[in-house]
Amino acid sequence: MIIIGFAPAVSNPYDLVIIGAGITGLGLFTRAAREGISVLLLDRGRIGGATTAVTSGLFHGGLRYLPYDVPTSLLMGREVGNLCRDYKDLVHRDVFLWPVYPGHLYGMETVEALLEHYDAMRDLRDGRLHVRLSSREALEVEPALEPAGLKGVLCFDEWRVDVPELVKRLVEEAQGDGGKLRMGERVVGFERSGKSLGAVRVVDSSGRTDRIKARVFVN
Repeated sequence: MIIIGFAPAVSNPYDLVIIGAGITGLGLFTRAAREGISVLLLDRGRIGGATTAVTSGLFHGGLRYLPYDVPTSLLMGREVGNLCRDYKDLVHRDVFLWPVYPGHLYGMETVEALLEHYDAMRDLRDGRLHVRLSSREALEVEPALEPAGLKGVLCFDEWRVDVPELVKRLVEEAQGDGGKLRMGERVVGFERSGKSLGAVRVVDSSGRTDRIKARVFVN
């Protein structure tokens, strides 16, 4: 959920306060600092220490959305391309095998047609063309596949990112551009300024409270 509130700019120490230092908050933190926005990032725990810390790191180009939501697939493909361009040293290519057996919902030709459309987005995500393997070729590549009834395998690639290093890099970049970071402080409420949000109240592990004013809040 995102909560956004505006208050008069006079005497407010921050343009933007972001609550939550997961990958979404970190991405916004980095972008805001890069654009010269006065920004503070708050989190009650450690940076990237919740959902972000347990992700597989797979950064895919939206293949799963392609049959019913092409715009989302295109956006995700562009994001993958951006990641590969800006953090090339933190990503590596993963090859996926899509085995096809009798009785599967999608047959070989349907899966390959989908991957042919995905190939058309390969420049966005710095991808490679898919490859079709016969059952014999597939078992040579991956002997653990069930051989009975195997019609063949479609191979395609995605990217995986080193999540801890990406988190570290984003923080370093944002702080280098003037972004401020406060960890171990739990948000306990907001204060209104007229009809809008004007401040956020936080408490640290020792029980000390503080009040932080800003023009915009993102939670």
